[in-house]
Amino acid sequence: MDFPKDGFFKILEPGVEILCGGFLVSDITELAYVRASILNQGTVTGSLQLNVYSSNDLTTKIATSDWSALSEIEDFNSGNWYGRLRFIFPTPLNLNPNHEIFITMNNKDYIRNLDVDYLGLKYDWPLPQNTQPSPNVAGMMLEFFGNE
Repeated sequence: MDFPKDGFFKILEPGVEILCGGFLVSDITELAYVRASILNQGTVTGSLQLNVYSSNDLTTKIATSDWSALSEIEDFNSGNWYGRLRFIFPTPLNLNPNHEIFITMNNKDYIRNLDVDYLGLKYDWPLPQNTQPSPNVAGMMLEFFGNE
């Protein structure tokens, strides 16, 4: 069986805080916003939010992004839409180099209609297909940014 080289989509379920993955922070010292790769199939409404934790047990939350409303994206519900959604942290988060952070996603007012209307979150392949610094690092395709 051949696997797509660029990952797969995981369907977001309503009302569920989903683990996006663990990420080894090595190149940045602050986190101001994150861009996430998202697929919209059909007509979807609601808002999404990211949480950042300092350990994989998800007990110590260190930051929460603002809610990102899907309705604010131009042409989002014009059929199949694939793009990046920006999650802004109200106060930039200071990060320690070579430390893992763990990110989850919340949703509100999001309704999935079977395989007709849903959001797909783009993920990298988990082990053994993917290479990563540790077993916790496979996860959603996210881009991290400090203040510009």
